[in-house]
Amino acid sequence: MTKKIGYYMFLLLLCFSLSSCSSIESLIRSSLEDKPIWVYEPSVNRDQIAFVGTGEAPSKALAELKSYESILQQISRYIGKDVSKEFITELSERESIERYQLKITRVFIKEGDSSQVIHHLAVAEKALIDNDRSELLVEIEEKTNKIKELQNEASSLLRKDQDVDSAIKYLEIAELASSIINETGLQFYKDAVKRFFTVIEKMTINYLSQESTSTSFLFQAKRGTRSLSTKIVQVPLQVSFIAENARQEVYIDTKTIFTDSDGKASFVNTNPSMLTRGELSIQLDISPFSPYLEYLDDLEKARLNEFVINSTIKVPYNRPTSITQPRVLLSIGEYSLKGELLESSYTEDVLSASLQKRGIKTEPIDISLEDDEEFFNTLITTYKNGPLIFGKSGITTITQVRDGYAVTVLGEISLYELPSVESDKSTDQVKAVGMGDSIEEATKQAFSQFGTISYSLLHRLLYLEP
Repeated sequence: MTKKIGYYMFLLLLCFSLSSCSSIESLIRSSLEDKPIWVYEPSVNRDQIAFVGTGEAPSKALAELKSYESILQQISRYIGKDVSKEFITELSERESIERYQLKITRVFIKEGDSSQVIHHLAVAEKALIDNDRSELLVEIEEKTNKIKELQNEASSLLRKDQDVDSAIKYLEIAELASSIINETGLQFYKDAVKRFFTVIEKMTINYLSQESTSTSFLFQAKRGTRSLSTKIVQVPLQVSFIAENARQEVYIDTKTIFTDSDGKASFVNTNPSMLTRGELSIQLDISPFSPYLEYLDDLEKARLNEFVINSTIKVPYNRPTSITQPRVLLSIGEYSLKGELLESSYTEDVLSASLQKRGIKTEPIDISLEDDEEFFNTLITTYKNGPLIFGKSGITTITQVRDGYAVTVLGEISLYELPSVESDKSTDQVKAVGMGDSIEEATKQAFSQFGTISYSLLHRLLYLEP
C-alpha cells in the first residue's frame, strides 16, 4: 500500500515538471489500464499526424477490422469526407494507405476472457491529409453557400403558398448537408429536417361537400385547420378507390390531382370499372419526396408516414347510373355452331349476377321470335318503355385439343332505352374461348367468358360519368 501511495505521489510531482497535465492523465490511464501511453497520447513530429484505432471483438480478425475502421472514421472526421469505403481494403490488407503515406507503426493486443482489444497506431504525412482537407473545405464552403440559396428559395416558395415545393427544398438541403461530415453539416441537416416537418405537418385536406356533385368531388388543402387558414397551391393529392377488372377481381386504383390557385382540386372519375358504391380515400401524395427519402432515418420516415395516414380523409360516393327504372330487361340469345337457338342462358346468368351486385335488378325475356324487328315491337307493346340489354352470341369453332375441347364464341351486346330501337351503346364484337373436358363444358365456359367480358364493356355504359 505504501509503495502505491509513493508511486502516485511521484506521478503527482511529475505533473508539476511537465508543461501539460494531460500527459500525467495519460500516464495514469496507461498504468491503470495496462496499456502503452501512445494509445492515449501518440507522439509524432510536426510533419506527421497520428490516429489511434481501437477494436474489440471475440476474434482477433474482427477486432483488427474494427480498429482499421476506427482509424478511417477519424480520418473522415478530420478531412470532412467519408473515406472509409475508399481505403478499408488497402488499409486492412497492406496496413498502409499510399495516398497519405500512412503506415501502421505500432500494435497493441490485450486479450480478455471473451474478447480481444486491439489498438493500432497509424501515422501519416500531415501535409497530404491537410491537402485533401483544404480541397474539401472549399467544397464545404460551396455546399454551404448552396444550402443558403436553397433556404432562401424555400422561404420564398412558402410565402407564395407553395408548401410542398418549399418542403422539397428542405429535403434538398438535407441531402446536401448529409454529404458534409462535420458539425456544420449535421446542424444544417437537423435544421432542414425540422423545417421540412414544420411545413408538412401543418397541411390539412378538406372535402368541400357543398361545392361537389355526385360525379365531381372538390377538395381543398390548407395550412392549418381554421376556416381562414392559408390555402396551399400545387399540392398533389392522391385519390384512391376500389375498382373491378374484367374477371370481376377487385383492385385499388389511384389518381393524383393538384390544387389550383385557390387551393382546390377536383376529382372526376375516369375509370369505368370503379365500383358503384364505395369510399374515396384522399391523402397527400408524397411521391415528389421519394428521391430524398433515403436521407431520412427510419424514425423520420415513420413520422412522415404517420402524418400521411392521420391526415387522410374518407368520402363516400354513389355513382349515378343512366338506368332509372327498377329493373332492366335482359335478352341474350345463344346459338349453336349450326346457328340454332340454344336453351342455355350462360351469358344472361353472368350478366344478371354482375348487375345485381351493382344494385340493378334484371328481368330475363325469352326470345320466341327470330325476327329482331318483330321481337322489339312485341317488347314495346308489352313493356312500353324502359332499359333493355339485348344481344346475340354464337359458337364459331369447336376444336378438339389434348386435354379436351376448345369452343370459340363471337357476339355483341347493346343497351337500349325502349321504345327506341336504336342504340349507340354497344360492346362491339366480343370473342371468347372456353376450355373443358367435354364439348358441353367448353361451351358453358365460352358463353360464360363472353358474358364476363361483355359485362366489363357494358359496365362503362351504365353510368352518367365515365
